[in-house]
Amino acid sequence: EFNNLLTNIDQKRHETNREKEKELIRRMKDESEAALARQWQLANERLSK
Repeated sequence: EFNNLLTNIDQKRHETNREKEKELIRRMKDESEAALARQWQLANERLSK
C-alpha cells in the first residue's frame, strides 16, 4: 500500500513537471515568434525609408 502511494505521488510529480515544461515551451515559442515579428517589422521599416 505504501509503495502504491509513493508510486502515485511520483507519477503526479512527473505529470506536473511535464505540464510545466509544456507551458514553458509554449511561452518560449510565443515570445520568440513575437520577437521575430518585431525584427521583420523593423527591417521592413528600414527598407522602406
